[in-house]
Amino acid sequence: MSYLFADYNRPMTRGNYATDFSNLNEGCAFPDNETLARNAIYKFNMNLFTGEYACNKNLVAIINDEYTEINYKVLPLNYFKLIVNKLDSLLFGNDLTIKTGDVARDAVVNRLVERTGWVKSIREAVKLCEIYGDSCIKTGRFGASAFAPKYAYKVVDASDKKKTIGYVLHEILYETTELAQGKKDYNPKYIRILISCKGFDYERVYEYRGTNVSGVLGKPVRYKYKDRWIPRKGRYYWTGINDCETVQWLSVNIDGDGVYGTSSFSQVKDLIFAIENRLSTENWVIDAHGKPLLIAGMSSFKTDELTGQYYLSVVNGKYLVDKGGAENKPQYLTWDGKLDASKQVRDDLMSTFYELSEMGRTFLSGEYTGNISEESLNNIIKSAIDRGNREVNDFWYDIRKSLYMLCRLNNIEVALEDINVTFNVGRVDDTKVIAETCDMLAAMGLFSKQTLLNKFWGYSEEDAKAEFERIKSETEGGITDDTTGSTETDIRV
Repeated sequence: MSYLFADYNRPMTRGNYATDFSNLNEGCAFPDNETLARNAIYKFNMNLFTGEYACNKNLVAIINDEYTEINYKVLPLNYFKLIVNKLDSLLFGNDLTIKTGDVARDAVVNRLVERTGWVKSIREAVKLCEIYGDSCIKTGRFGASAFAPKYAYKVVDASDKKKTIGYVLHEILYETTELAQGKKDYNPKYIRILISCKGFDYERVYEYRGTNVSGVLGKPVRYKYKDRWIPRKGRYYWTGINDCETVQWLSVNIDGDGVYGTSSFSQVKDLIFAIENRLSTENWVIDAHGKPLLIAGMSSFKTDELTGQYYLSVVNGKYLVDKGGAENKPQYLTWDGKLDASKQVRDDLMSTFYELSEMGRTFLSGEYTGNISEESLNNIIKSAIDRGNREVNDFWYDIRKSLYMLCRLNNIEVALEDINVTFNVGRVDDTKVIAETCDMLAAMGLFSKQTLLNKFWGYSEEDAKAEFERIKSETEGGITDDTTGSTETDIRV
């Protein structure tokens, strides 16, 4: 299915979401039309990110009032990948802050996060989310893994589409056929379906007739998958965590119905295509007129007595013989290309691109002059920071669910609402600047020290109280010299 077909039909299929698991029976087409249309758009968006969209893409010109393809390749400007990479740096350029409301538990959770590489998986999921508009995380005891949304879909409540009943994941299982000269052929043979709901996962394998895009479910079968056997009737895996699934679904730019998201490319893709065409046209025009045209008078030609055709007079195969006067002297005709209007249009398109992407020229290009402060730089890239914070709000709750599931599966008792994951979006002031700001605000009586620890240092209420106790203990354990402000250890018994 082409992107244009899917883009045309997507408004028709949008809203026709699965509200039960009835399509997971023998003889059912899999997946449904809504998922197929969405997957085609997912594929196109990934091609934008990788740059494959520009393969074999030629310029189109209007010749004799008709659109004609010119044998000249469009120059790809992969702003799509630049957008994703810049957002990735913006959101994860500073370490995430993870708090659970208890200092001792924070240390245990952070060690678990480090040991399982959880942040790396979350970063990958967010990157996929920017590309597709959606992405998925499968969280288990040993960590989390991110995967593309084309391998899953949601089952939603028929009366409230924003409420998800469960998630359906699938994996095509191939049969290997040996060919001549050591080559192998891979044909879809089975399909593994995994349903993730609160409290349990359910896994089953079916025979499958079709392609890696769509097909028909056959009979359920007993199947050995990796190191385990999956019975013909399927198998349940009970998690004991009845308020969360093992699958988390991330979305940005969420549709009006709140079910699926929209790629970060959707609003700017046409602008980028227009910029590419404009720049490619300018380059084609310059190339087409880059070689000057030689004009020579008739006196520079001789006539072949046998054929009667004209040919240029040369000496040693290099020099024209000029037998005429100055007016017949050979000369080059050069083209004075006037591309100012085209460049102005391209500049206007770029300006609109910076505006609609919310990234800004300074942030995308990294161009700024002078030794500016962190605060000034944050103000310059404020639109990009605002976008980053808005998108964090879109997927923050699902990221927190992933960490909650990871903790619970590793026997760490914590409530979902106690977990706080802070994305330190943008450039962060150094420690000295923050300390001076806190000192000033405390001295002015605008905020308590506990509030300042929470606002600027990410301390929870319990963390702040524990820190004050440590400060008090250290202060009471020494002698303070009032004249110098220094503290010496009290060694008297």
